[in-house]
Amino acid sequence: MNVRKPAVAGQFYPLGSVELQNTIEKYFNEFSIRISKKDEILGIIAPHAGYVFSGIQAGKAYKSIVDREYEVVCVISPSHQEYFEGCSVYSGDAYETPLGKIKINSELREEINNFEVISVSEIGHRGEHSLEVQLPFIQVALSNSFSLIPIVVGSQNDSTINELSEVIKFLKDKMRDKILFVASSDLSHFHNYRIAEKMDKKLVKLIDDYEYEKLWSKIKSNEIEACGGGAITAMMMGLDNIIDRKVKTFGYMNSGDVISDKSRVVGYTSAVIYK
Repeated sequence: MNVRKPAVAGQFYPLGSVELQNTIEKYFNEFSIRISKKDEILGIIAPHAGYVFSGIQAGKAYKSIVDREYEVVCVISPSHQEYFEGCSVYSGDAYETPLGKIKINSELREEINNFEVISVSEIGHRGEHSLEVQLPFIQVALSNSFSLIPIVVGSQNDSTINELSEVIKFLKDKMRDKILFVASSDLSHFHNYRIAEKMDKKLVKLIDDYEYEKLWSKIKSNEIEACGGGAITAMMMGLDNIIDRKVKTFGYMNSGDVISDKSRVVGYTSAVIYK
């Protein structure tokens, strides 16, 4: 098998499987969720910093899928390591974390490869943390009983985001309630605490209001920031035609809430889209 090995285990999250499992379960146990088991969770927005900074915030969203069943999880993340056009789906057989291997859904990968925006490659996946850090949360929540479509977004521009939203629509139409989408993103970077909070809460409100067009416009004008803004926008756009879809955000925090340095912080939120 061609397996994408963990690149940031021991840095962004615990290296040992027992410690990693316990850490995530601790996040899940710290709060209760307010989404009924009768509601279908369509998508998740979650941060991708080191767990010590954003794990609590990510756990709020992933708690909502604990003990649910999905055949496929499609994780969409920005590229921090490599620049390339369009979107890359990992060409190998599996992604691995300390909690085990996750099989790539090769059949769906081949189907979405028919979209011009999609390429099948190792580019964007080799050292990227933003996709990898989501996987242990999903493994713990779903007990590893799913296959994966890992998408890394290279060029975050209008055409890429619009075409990616069509890929999401296609997958949702094909898989119905058997697929979950995850958009991976942190928010503003390296402003002081007050500026970051003001900027990021504008973005959270736009998610709350399901205003993805305004969100994307304000990201492009630098009024708000999100490194995975393209992933968030494409997912919200791709799920917009679902009847009775709703969104719930789970508050806001930044790295200044964890460490004493409030001069250069990174912001985090999480949310679920459901019906």
